[in-house]
Amino acid sequence: MTGHYLIHFRDFTGKSNLIVEGYCINKKKWYFNNHGDSVQAINDILKAKNLKMPKGGHFGRILSWRRLIAVLLFLIVTKIYGDFICSFKVTNWNKKATEIKNNKPKPTIITKLPKKQESELPTFEAEPKYDITKFITENSTQPQPCFKPAFFLLAINSHTYHYKRRKGIRESWGNGWDINDSRNDSYTWKTVFVVGRSGVKKRDDLVDAEAERYGDMIIINLKEGHQSLTEKTVAGMYWAYKYCRPRFFYKGDDDVWLNKWRMFEYINHIDRSGWKVVRKHWVGYVSRGNRKPIRNKKNKYYISPLDYKWKRFPPYCSGFSNLMSGIALERMVESIPFIKKLPGIDDVYVGLLAYRAGITPIHNHRFHYHWIYVYRHNFTLRQIDITLAEHGVVTPELQLKLTKNARKIYLSRPKKNTR
Repeated sequence: MTGHYLIHFRDFTGKSNLIVEGYCINKKKWYFNNHGDSVQAINDILKAKNLKMPKGGHFGRILSWRRLIAVLLFLIVTKIYGDFICSFKVTNWNKKATEIKNNKPKPTIITKLPKKQESELPTFEAEPKYDITKFITENSTQPQPCFKPAFFLLAINSHTYHYKRRKGIRESWGNGWDINDSRNDSYTWKTVFVVGRSGVKKRDDLVDAEAERYGDMIIINLKEGHQSLTEKTVAGMYWAYKYCRPRFFYKGDDDVWLNKWRMFEYINHIDRSGWKVVRKHWVGYVSRGNRKPIRNKKNKYYISPLDYKWKRFPPYCSGFSNLMSGIALERMVESIPFIKKLPGIDDVYVGLLAYRAGITPIHNHRFHYHWIYVYRHNFTLRQIDITLAEHGVVTPELQLKLTKNARKIYLSRPKKNTR
């Protein structure tokens, strides 16, 4: 039975909607992920899962020349872009729906780096020479340090003119009074904002007054703009590490809505997962694209070869929203002096810090990125309940509405001990 095969299961098996997916190419033949290349191998897998062959399932030998051309093209693309890693898996969708309903965190996908790309990635300085934290410390206004290590600290990049966004966050998910009250600890959930300077005295005076009133702002003496994003992100990371020592750290932007109850459940789940999981945990939206430096000087994201001479970036979490453990934060901050600053692409820079620290980003589908703002999107209760972070939420009204609905869902669920 050796040869080329495709597998199709198009029917139901009893009460379970069964889908078998993933066919793998290894050199010149198809194989079923170390289960052999025979039909009997599939029967053995189904038998081990206590499942039967669904009606309508069939194995079809690839005879069409069109399919042969498609396979050849696939092999060529695979050869160009590196090793193709896939798996043979049996998914019971009724069971999956039950897991979501019971709020069991869905497994995340670890982004692995193809071996052929390793030579295209950067090497780092042996001695520290690029420490920008000294500049940030000497040229910024900072809030009071934490009196004790925080459990979860959130640093939100904002703009001096985005007062309404900050107000909306403070009144919604940024306010952790209920979570802090449940733990009897004011440092269980703590939020700070990172802003720059507008260059307009009246506006900057308003920001100073806002910082004095709320005590939750890090103000860097750099003009607001795309080129100062990296400094703002590093300022949030460094302040959190030096003055709060959080167990978990979140970096986000002010156009994101966070489901704080689902996020709190998620980090508690990770916290109970053991040292091996916590020590290198960095999760968010990991794009498979955007890995090549842009050399077009007219492009907003242009990177000079003098700043970054290599052909590819390491994998990284998108900067709009990502979460890391305090141990991962510490290792990234320790890598700052060894890596040259990349202006304007803060998420790539953090990816370089992680790469030097030996931390691989984890993609989680519950971090939702939108190319446009979601002014008119009507979120269903299920969408609200399942998400961790939603990009493109810029109005205080929508922040408050989503938080209100998320809280309503949270209160309707059976209470769990999150200690």
